[in-house]
Amino acid sequence: MIELEERQRIALIGLRSEAEQELLEILDWWCLNARSKQGGFHGEVDLLNQPDPTAKRGLVLYARILWTYSAAIRLYPTPENVEMAAEAYAYLIKYFYDAEHGGFYWSLHADGSVAEDHKQLYGQAFALYAFSEYYAATGNKEALDRALELFTLIEAHGADRTHGGYWEACDRNWCRLMNNQLSEKDLAADKSMNTHLHLLEAYTRLSACTENANVHSALDHLHQLYVDNIIDPSSFSQFLYFSADWSPLSNVRSYGHDVEASWLLFEAVIQFNDAIKMQQMAERSIQMIHAASVALDSDGGLFYEFDPSTGHLNREKHWWPQAEALVGYLNAFQITGDDKYVSNALAVWSYITHQLKHPQGEWVWGRDAEGAVMGNIKAGFWKCPYHNARACLETIHRLNHLLS
Repeated sequence: MIELEERQRIALIGLRSEAEQELLEILDWWCLNARSKQGGFHGEVDLLNQPDPTAKRGLVLYARILWTYSAAIRLYPTPENVEMAAEAYAYLIKYFYDAEHGGFYWSLHADGSVAEDHKQLYGQAFALYAFSEYYAATGNKEALDRALELFTLIEAHGADRTHGGYWEACDRNWCRLMNNQLSEKDLAADKSMNTHLHLLEAYTRLSACTENANVHSALDHLHQLYVDNIIDPSSFSQFLYFSADWSPLSNVRSYGHDVEASWLLFEAVIQFNDAIKMQQMAERSIQMIHAASVALDSDGGLFYEFDPSTGHLNREKHWWPQAEALVGYLNAFQITGDDKYVSNALAVWSYITHQLKHPQGEWVWGRDAEGAVMGNIKAGFWKCPYHNARACLETIHRLNHLLS
């Protein structure tokens, strides 16, 4: 049990209060600005809160909206939050769900017709994560059944039976796709850190929602595989892309993913109720957060990534690494009681509130190396309420525990 000093207690009470206010503002913004009068949610909203009614609607955006409002219900079961979650759930089932082959389409046109019908496992992971959270929030048994159905499909068609882990994508019929690039900036690799990290968080949530032995076993396998293959034991950063046999294809360090993994891996191991694994993962989490801290700028913002092969440091500060750094540092403090992690969390929060919040609500995409606002949207295919709302939720939950 951590004994807080009075100055820590005062600082953390203030952080909790500000995180609560920020969460409510995020939830309100998405409720007021992202909903479409034609049903569902706009695929894109710009910096002036103007929607693009023609923008494609992505599975990741919709799943993250469902996850966000489902998670929020547990703290704030307001009619608005319940309605937002229900609307996202209904739209996912009606339009994104592939009733013939199972799983969820990658994207839709604005009218709800299918744009891209392949099964990117990254997207399936977020659908599974969202449906598990919706079940946890509402007790909707159909949502749990959908999550378990999706888990079975992923294990049956997405798993590599030879080398372990999961492929990046399948076609609509769940046959492995060789053209599996997640986005324009990603490598077309057989496997990626990103897909495995989000499968890990999805399986962790599903494991907490059910006593299904297959889910628990798959999570155990995935967690060990992640630690053995994805984390670089020399730097405690993560390799990002791999060949089928887990040979690394890149040594670029993604600081946001490193801090995110530092706490998600620790959350996963809690499901095993194993004191030895907990201690081992606690040590590894601290090694990872410590290694990523070299990217913490003097203004509290976390730089984006570093390429050791060229020595180039990408000094951009995207919104989502800041959100994950906040949680990562609070998790590190809970593990160690070391005051420096409180200081780091407060510094990150200061950067968020002074540099990322937009006057008309929500966070901007980020700031470039010169400090200028990046991008022209607040909502989009990849810009969703999940990272920032989750950071606020995690901050509230963790500080409630610490301050009690």
